[in-house]
Amino acid sequence: MPQMSPMDWFFLMIFILLIYFMLMVYLYYVNNLIMKFDSMKLFSFKKMIKLNW
Repeated sequence: MPQMSPMDWFFLMIFILLIYFMLMVYLYYVNNLIMKFDSMKLFSFKKMIKLNW
């Protein structure tokens, strides 16, 4: 495995933080959508998540 330069680590950290931030925004958005759904849709959505994960 080649040695990583400080610049590579810097970009790697930015990339990880970006993914983390997008995941947080995505989860927040999905959670808000779930709140707006009725119980039947909520159930099917949870089932869908279980199938995907």
